[in-house]
Amino acid sequence: MNSPPPPSASCIIRVDRPSSTTTRSVVDPKDLTQAMSKLKKPSSQHIVEFEERYQQALRMQQNEDECAAHFNRRFFFDEEAHKWTRFEMIHYTKMMKEMKPFPNQLKILSLNVWFANILQHKRYEAQLDFFEQINPDVICLQEVIPNYIENNITIRDFTRNNYVISDMDGTTVDPYGVMILVKKTLPILDIRITSLTTRMGRKLIHVSFTKEPIRDETLMEKYIADASRGSSITQLETIIPAYAVIGTVHLESLASKAARKTQLEQIHPVFSQYASSSLRMLTGDFNFDSESIENQNLTSGIFKDYTDIWPSLYPQQVLEGKTFPYGPHRKGDRLDRMVIKSTSYKPHKMEVFGKVPLPLSSEEQTTLREKFNMEKVCLSDHYGIYCELHSY
Repeated sequence: MNSPPPPSASCIIRVDRPSSTTTRSVVDPKDLTQAMSKLKKPSSQHIVEFEERYQQALRMQQNEDECAAHFNRRFFFDEEAHKWTRFEMIHYTKMMKEMKPFPNQLKILSLNVWFANILQHKRYEAQLDFFEQINPDVICLQEVIPNYIENNITIRDFTRNNYVISDMDGTTVDPYGVMILVKKTLPILDIRITSLTTRMGRKLIHVSFTKEPIRDETLMEKYIADASRGSSITQLETIIPAYAVIGTVHLESLASKAARKTQLEQIHPVFSQYASSSLRMLTGDFNFDSESIENQNLTSGIFKDYTDIWPSLYPQQVLEGKTFPYGPHRKGDRLDRMVIKSTSYKPHKMEVFGKVPLPLSSEEQTTLREKFNMEKVCLSDHYGIYCELHSY
């Protein structure tokens, strides 16, 4: 979506974090001022007081402990403690019992959830209702704000009982960001974040899987310990090789072609480090249309070895694949993508969802019309995409 970060003032949930002996860096005020002077701050009718949120996010990013914040992004609902907790090795025995081999059929869903405060709670609840109906193995979200996590995702029995989630402390979603929810039954190896070159706080988040659950706890402990010491993915692959990798991203918004190209060039080698993987998949809001010249960055650029799933399955159904109806093109834009590179899985089907307007009460209809000059609203301003992969 072509829009700036939101001004949400929602509190970030505090969760248990593993201890770290790494000393946090101190931000030089001069460096912060210089960085802020270069920060791009686009305008929007729905955004107010976003400068403070931008400054907060920038300070957080500059203060991050890269190892502790960027690997092991696994949060699960601890039923005994009745709270969401960050995964540590003390939890592995219990979590491993729920894991099964990587499935032969996989369901993946992606949606830009739209941060705008336009019937926000109603839309978020409707989104989660839809997710529960579809019951995906992996849910990839963009434009997630802390409020969505605190007041929607984390209080649902559906998510508490079935998913490991990638964010509970705001590292990827302040002021907004990307998020992944992964079925507990999948053999998760790691969930990690990669910072991208950006003026809008954009990052890649991806989850890696093994083919079978790792029963050797000593081996898993070594993997996590080496990751905490800053070992590269290539080095970690020598300990436990990944079988599959799925990531999501929200590429730079607005007139930022060069930035998006750079971001794609940064993402591709991250996936390439998983040299043993049989499945690599990137999904999310790419922020450029499939019929634009910029699309060559996928088809003939660094991602030319990946397949854009929608046109590969439905080459004649161009309009049906559009996911952003408000774009500059008369029929909308296909901003949201799923691209895949695999020696073991192929796309079975793909669908675009969220096109039907939500049912509204008379009060909601009045609010929508008078406050936002809108007659209808769907799950989001983007349509979502859903795909099923089958092994072969």
